[in-house]
Amino acid sequence: MKKFALLVVLFAAVAASAFGDEITFSFILGQSHSVAASVAGLSAGPAMNLAVSDIQTDTEFPLTGQFTAFTGAATAFSVFPHVIVATYSSGGANSVSIVDPQTNQPIVEGALTNNAAFLSRFQNGTGVLLGAFDVTFVSPAVLAMFHLQGQTFLARGALSATFAHDNFDGKTLVGELGGGTVTIESASAAPEPSSLAFFTMGLLVIGTMRRLGH
Repeated sequence: MKKFALLVVLFAAVAASAFGDEITFSFILGQSHSVAASVAGLSAGPAMNLAVSDIQTDTEFPLTGQFTAFTGAATAFSVFPHVIVATYSSGGANSVSIVDPQTNQPIVEGALTNNAAFLSRFQNGTGVLLGAFDVTFVSPAVLAMFHLQGQTFLARGALSATFAHDNFDGKTLVGELGGGTVTIESASAAPEPSSLAFFTMGLLVIGTMRRLGH
């Protein structure tokens, strides 16, 4: 129940802090074994970023980048029949990253924080990773796309990723990145729709853990 309560606090905090203008980076389709999860940690990527969008102006631009993410060791890793539920510790510097593949310069970077939540079905199943990260860099060129030069964004961003073809050998689960988003936000007065969607996905993870008796 302590772990259950911890996840409630995590997702409530993410939702509560998710206000105002949002810039969302969207990535899709990693290769085989582009996700690996075990007690030692989770890694995701590389996967291709395709676009960046701004919710207030309702505009989107193509943006090529390479997404990667990784965590620290699992703080909980529970294996049930055909289901794995886990939480992970912080990944440290640049554990969430989208990089320009031509210049090798960062587009957005941050440190994935503690208590990233992972849920997967196996064999040949699907999964999801949800977490918050401390934003350390956003490309000024991206802000300029939406005329947001000088705009101050919240220190905390959000990561969500989905997986497919998940298989577990008893120690490590491997799969393919299906897609996901990296979101940063500015301060305002009301929660945005994508923030509420992130919170809803978090509740699905928590609900699954509770049904499994976690």
